[in-house]
Amino acid sequence: MDVDKLLNQVKIIHRKHDELDRISGSHFNFFSAASVSTNELVICSVIRELIDPKGSHAQGSIYLKLFLKHVLQIDPKIYEAIDLNSVCVERERKIDNKRRIDLYISIPGKMCIPIEAKIYAGDQKNQCYDYYKYAINSPIYYLTLDGHEPSEYSRKDLTENQIKLISFKKEILVWLEECLKRPETIRITSIRELIIQFIDLLQDLTGQVEDALERDIVEIILKSRENLETADQIASIMKSINDHIFNRYFHELARQIESKYPFLVWHDDCDNVTYDKYGIYYIVKELSTEKYKLALQIQAENDYVYAGFTICDEDDCDIPWKKVVKRNFILNDYLIKLGFEDDEPDWLAWKYIGDETEEMPNFKYHNDAFYSMAEPEYFNHFIEETMKVIDDLMSSAMQNRLEDIYLGV
Repeated sequence: MDVDKLLNQVKIIHRKHDELDRISGSHFNFFSAASVSTNELVICSVIRELIDPKGSHAQGSIYLKLFLKHVLQIDPKIYEAIDLNSVCVERERKIDNKRRIDLYISIPGKMCIPIEAKIYAGDQKNQCYDYYKYAINSPIYYLTLDGHEPSEYSRKDLTENQIKLISFKKEILVWLEECLKRPETIRITSIRELIIQFIDLLQDLTGQVEDALERDIVEIILKSRENLETADQIASIMKSINDHIFNRYFHELARQIESKYPFLVWHDDCDNVTYDKYGIYYIVKELSTEKYKLALQIQAENDYVYAGFTICDEDDCDIPWKKVVKRNFILNDYLIKLGFEDDEPDWLAWKYIGDETEEMPNFKYHNDAFYSMAEPEYFNHFIEETMKVIDDLMSSAMQNRLEDIYLGV
């Protein structure tokens, strides 16, 4: 089994395609270049603009009709007998408690359809349950990268008939491919290129990129039994490789954290060797009591690495922090100004690691930055980026006295 020989053949093919991509400019993608590739507001805005009969594309309801058919899978009898140009499509429909539904489609006299889109953001309390109240003759549609279910925290007691799961990976990509086939799309360069780049973006986000490079590699592998066996062997150990990079990153990160902040206490439930709970978890003892503990967490549960603070109780269970923390909590306000988020019930504040202008490693859908983790220079760079976020968290936390934090202590 000649692994080096096969890898060298693949490397040659890869270089050839890189050169072709450089010449053709096929690597350019507006969404990635503008650093909005995972921005739900931007992505929903593009969808809304396409399905809006009054959208700037000036093609009327052709994209909406395809959306109703391929994404929402509504019975054509419902909408074919009406003028789809009268349909209203809203983005961020305002509802009670200052909340907003990502997409809201109103078909006069027929139905109103709420759509909640999630890329990497978490669920909010009763979110799907509350949004369903605005559905008329329709379920609420829950749109994610892979079509997973919302949490019970969001759906509450909604039944399977009241919530429909759809995905960017399947339904949205099918819809965009159908839009791309339309003569109107082919004829208008600006619309055609937008849809092509949108498809490229979603294929990348959902790990579905299959191009000429992949086909050439498949051809090499199928040239001989030895190549096929070698490729199978490499594929079988990719999870181990992923875990090795993951563990090496968290081992080094833990070493630097504990060297710089020796007063942090390692959480008992975490494995200090394998990090098989998605990351590392420390208790900030100086800002904890017997009843409530401030916890520093760095995780990569789904794909990208993020860090932040949570509050756990005496049973070491993460709890909704707003129940135990004063509303005028100085630390929270300070972190928000530094770019941290507080939209997760169990996270006091959290933030993805790294500069928004550069790609960061994705441990689920392997990207260029993930591959660069094999290079010491980039590996150390990403550790530095992580420590910058941790330094922000720790310096802001230590500026707040304990009595300024918890209620009922």
